[in-house]
Amino acid sequence: MIDPREAMTLGDACQNPDGTYNTFKMLSWMSEVLNPGNGMTEADVRRVYDERKKNEQRARSANPGDTGAVPPPRDVAFGG
Repeated sequence: MIDPREAMTLGDACQNPDGTYNTFKMLSWMSEVLNPGNGMTEADVRRVYDERKKNEQRARSANPGDTGAVPPPRDVAFGG
């Protein structure tokens, strides 16, 4: 298996044989493009994703009525 961060193109980094793309490999490749030499490994991307999902589940169980929907922005007047 190739390290996505070493691929020259997005397709080389993360295209599956059926033509779909592996999101974790794509994010690893993109992190290397944006931060040369400091990109996240595929395992790092998966770890961050898993942590985020766990935190989201914990928040939902603590607030069962919260749908997670973001309210629309309001006009706010500053100053006086």
